[in-house]
Amino acid sequence: FERARERPMRVVFADGEEPRILRAVEVLLDERLAGPILIGRPEVVQSRIERLGLRFRAGDDVELCNPDSDPRYDDYVAHYLGCMGRHGVTPEAAREIVRTRTTVIGAIMVARGEADALIAGPTGRFQGHLRHIREVLGLRAEARDCSSVHLVILERGALFMADTYVTIDPPAEEIAETTLMATETVRRFGIEPKVALLSHSSFGSLETASAAKMRRALTLVRERAPELEVDGEMHADAALSAAIRARILPES
Repeated sequence: FERARERPMRVVFADGEEPRILRAVEVLLDERLAGPILIGRPEVVQSRIERLGLRFRAGDDVELCNPDSDPRYDDYVAHYLGCMGRHGVTPEAAREIVRTRTTVIGAIMVARGEADALIAGPTGRFQGHLRHIREVLGLRAEARDCSSVHLVILERGALFMADTYVTIDPPAEEIAETTLMATETVRRFGIEPKVALLSHSSFGSLETASAAKMRRALTLVRERAPELEVDGEMHADAALSAAIRARILPES
């Protein structure tokens, strides 16, 4: 929260009509954590703000993007066609998608520098949102695939988990890539990461392809980031308990 207040970001919410989002936006405004941008129809957004008893006004206290009549619509369509025109999307389809897919609109705003970050997905299927974001924003030059990171805030501190949603059976190279990109995310919170590579095997207790893959991933991570505190392969309880690690493998 302190880091967010130091340099508030412009965060676009693709589901700007959702009550959960509107409540969250009021907290962001009260705590001065970000500059929210809502995608939604003005009359719907304002009526729900009033019904929920919230204090801010759409268009005054927060920026509003109306998918039905935003003056940037033609520019957004052109941007989307530039991304997808050679992937089977016709101009007519692009106009329909940009009009009706708010995640696409939000991703285009990030791509054009009109927002710093996008939050999407309280409604709809995760894979659909991910597909739209990847179509517009693409991958980093060195990346093989997208990855997801979950943040859980506990009394003992913050716990990050990756990759929990995207890849099904990634090779060791992708696991290493996900690990290193996740550590970048953790460091943006001002936290120095400690990494455990999880497996059904515990420090060589099983000789399976999956366990060998995680051991290979550990080697790759250590080669690319020798300063990083990382170990594996290990069970989840060992990852969360130094006492268990000390009992199983004292030099871990």
